[in-house]
Amino acid sequence: MKISPKNLILWVLVVIFCVGIVWIFFMCRANISIGRLKSEDWQVREKATKDLSKLGKPAVGPLITALEDEDWDVRWRAAYCLGEIETSRAINPLTDALKDEDRRVRYRAVEALEKIGDSYCIEPLVNALKDEDTYVRGKAEESLVQMKKTAVAPLVSVLKEKDDNSLRIKIVEILGKIGIWDSRVIDVLIDIVLEEEQDEALRVKSVEILGRTGILDTRAVNTLVVVLSDEDKLVQKEAIKVLGKISSRHAVEPLAVLLKDKDADIRCDAVEALGDIGDIEAVELLTGALEDENRRVRYRAVEALGKLNDIQQVIAPLSYALKDKDMYVRAKAAEVLGNIGNKQVVTLLISALEDEESFVRMAAIESLGNIGDVRAVGPLITVLRTGDLDVQLKVADVLRTMTGKDFGRDSQNWQKWWQQNR
Repeated sequence: MKISPKNLILWVLVVIFCVGIVWIFFMCRANISIGRLKSEDWQVREKATKDLSKLGKPAVGPLITALEDEDWDVRWRAAYCLGEIETSRAINPLTDALKDEDRRVRYRAVEALEKIGDSYCIEPLVNALKDEDTYVRGKAEESLVQMKKTAVAPLVSVLKEKDDNSLRIKIVEILGKIGIWDSRVIDVLIDIVLEEEQDEALRVKSVEILGRTGILDTRAVNTLVVVLSDEDKLVQKEAIKVLGKISSRHAVEPLAVLLKDKDADIRCDAVEALGDIGDIEAVELLTGALEDENRRVRYRAVEALGKLNDIQQVIAPLSYALKDKDMYVRAKAAEVLGNIGNKQVVTLLISALEDEESFVRMAAIESLGNIGDVRAVGPLITVLRTGDLDVQLKVADVLRTMTGKDFGRDSQNWQKWWQQNR
């Protein structure tokens, strides 16, 4: 059947008329529901909110108008509904709503922009990171993280263009939480880290986040190695820590150089990083650190040796540390030897029971108890006869755990039992 042009035009007009009627119907419903948002009855307002969210596009115009209502609750609900409808028409009005005097309205506007999810929502959400209200700022950050890939390119652009360092630091944090390590993100972080004129706090935060990419990106690791010699101590210390966390073996040699740094804090951090990396080459370096003039460095070296997997290689340097001039270093060596749990260390720990400091003896007793080797029973009973009260109580507790017997602090009964059962 052939339709004449005249009939075709008529049909088109009929369709347009019907669509118009339906649209007007829904617009009327939207306006009625907008009116109900002002009801004193909470349940009426709630139903009107749900109805407007379901109406979709016909409700957008009235809802945008409602964003300027004098009642904050109406504005709040309008922002919520626009987010549920997810229309790009609402981006500009919602951006204006981010300046609303009521924080609850601003919060809902942020939430709505997240739901719309368009790249044009990123800039207003970034601006919301500077909101005076903690909850609004937190929601803006959460929204940007949730938008993931959509947010990356705009955030990188803002990071390059903005002068507000506190805002840039927050953006670096957000990029770290998003965790999409494409070349744009890595490039901008590397540029910040290597540019010494940049804000110190921004560089430190960029080093931290760059470390999260390091396992996957050799450029990131190389950059972190470069800033190990940075003149800014905070940047340098962060790079040391990060390289230890990602266990980069490329950092062993540069970290070895830092063991001779004049700053004891840097030497401490380098020692800790070498322990975290866990490379076999670190044993010799950490053994050398046991000779450091600073007791904190030696203490950290003992801790670091305890993190290494090669038990046979670390026993000798830990044995040496048991004779350190500082009691805290000796106690830490006894603790680490106990954590190793190897039977070979029992004789070393038994010798530590004779240390002049009860603090060291207590550590040795604890470690012997953890290992549970019966060779320690006799020496522990001897300590029970000669130690102070705290030491005696500790020995009694360890002996009870090791033997299943309980003679308290009575060294004679312990000795008698041991002679009969060893």
